[in-house]
Formats: sequence, structure tokens, C-alpha cells
Amino acid sequence: MQAKFSNNTILIYDSFVHKAAIKKIPDRIWDADSKVWIVPYNKENLMLLHMLGCKFDDELLEKLKEIQVSNRTNSEVTIPIEPMPIKAVPYSHQIEAYNRACMTLGIFKAGELYG
Repeated sequence: MQAKFSNNTILIYDSFVHKAAIKKIPDRIWDADSKVWIVPYNKENLMLLHMLGCKFDDELLEKLKEIQVSNRTNSEVTIPIEPMPIKAVPYSHQIEAYNRACMTLGIFKAGELYG
């Protein structure tokens, strides 16, 4: 699944596997001609797509980095550095521990966002 930023929306391509999750996003639109989901851009949608393992274009990666940096100072919402290999929705303290382990071990590509 891939996503890019366009006109304050997120365009999602190659998303058949995650179709059920995308259908739960409010105000999403399926463009049958372009075969793309159009989702409103907001922090929650960006974090959901990140947790689903979506690959972002450079502009969305930059927006994700801004959210992650702001989360370091504002702990009300925590997102994982890299999609977590679990099916359940983790608690914020579990995400924080996962992020700390990723940064300590330096084994994930997304960890470079902090560098």
C-alpha cells in the first residue's frame, strides 16, 4: 500500500488488502477511475496508515516526522516508529517501549526519522 499527499488529502494506492480498514475512515472516497482511495489529511488518518504499514511519499514522511517529534514533547498521542508486528491495538506505554527499543537497537529504517 502506498500513499501520497495531494490537496490536503491522502491518496492511497494498491490497498486491496487493507480495504476493510480504509472503509472505516470517515469521509473516505473511492475513485474508481483512478483506482485510489481519497482520505482527508489529518493526524489520526496518517497515524492509522502508518500503523497499517503504508509507504508514504516524501511529503507525508515529513508530516509524519513532525507528528513524531511533537509526540516526544506532548505525550497525549503516541505512534510507533515502525509498524508494530501485532494485530491488537497497543497501549501508549507499549508503543513508547517499542519506539525506545527500536531507537536503542537502531534496526529499523524509520528510526532514521529522528536522526
